[in-house]
Amino acid sequence: MHQHGPHGVRRRRAGAVHVRGTGGEPAAGVVRRDWTETVNDIVGGYTRDRGVRVERLTRQDRLALLARLGKAGVFSQRHSVPTVARAMRVGRSTIYQLLTEVRKEPASHADAS
Repeated sequence: MHQHGPHGVRRRRAGAVHVRGTGGEPAAGVVRRDWTETVNDIVGGYTRDRGVRVERLTRQDRLALLARLGKAGVFSQRHSVPTVARAMRVGRSTIYQLLTEVRKEPASHADAS
């Protein structure tokens, strides 16, 4: 069963949110898929350019990669840190530590990208 909420949003009892006129595709799913593809494209491109597997990236490589992802606006998205951590095959705490460093000295890491 569907219930209509404000702004033309239909909610299913299971909790899925659908916007009228989208052919049943969840609007949030489209946005999420786009930015996660951006994460994968940037990480994949970075590792291909350097000829190294993501697990073998140096700390400087990771800092430069996070600066590049930040410049692309990835970290303005909800759940971005766990998504980036999976793509880079590191823990979330590692991403937070590296982001702290990138944000302290953004110019020095932008040059390395």
